[in-house]
Amino acid sequence: KPAVMGKVDDENARNAIRRIAREADAELWEFGNEIQVSGSKLFEITTPAGRISDIHPGIPGAVQPHNLALAVAA
Repeated sequence: KPAVMGKVDDENARNAIRRIAREADAELWEFGNEIQVSGSKLFEITTPAGRISDIHPGIPGAVQPHNLALAVAA
């Protein structure tokens, strides 16, 4: 099962997460790289495991597509 990393602005934090994933021998899927989201009302989430289309977050908000993508990836 992969480790999943969302949008992390701090480079030191990103590097720490990458290091921990390596130490755990876990594949790391990063939002914006291995995890992609597209759409505006209905979204499409793409990960190395596949693609899910026409889904929407259960609650409104600007960050919900990001959260939805991470939940699908996990």
